[in-house]
Amino acid sequence: MALPAEDLTRKEKFLRGIATGNVSDLPDPLTREEEYLQYIALNGGGGGGGTSDYNMLSNLPKINGHTVKGNMDSDDLGLDQPLTTEQLNTLLAMIPD
Repeated sequence: MALPAEDLTRKEKFLRGIATGNVSDLPDPLTREEEYLQYIALNGGGGGGGTSDYNMLSNLPKINGHTVKGNMDSDDLGLDQPLTTEQLNTLLAMIPD
């Protein structure tokens, strides 16, 4: 249940600004703590906001020069496929006794 803005304490107004990004009605800071809260409200608390979509990230990892994005299989990533039983038997037959 949200309180009306006039019922909030000074500290709650800063915290609301941090939580919502609405900083239009922040009071002028009177203490060092309020200065810090104002700074965080105006500039963000770090972390850069983030995303829940992996494909929207910057600097995605690469495997064999292929950016890991979406649903990729070993062919898409340039990985060697495992040997089939037939291929393995052929190679084993080449080994001298």
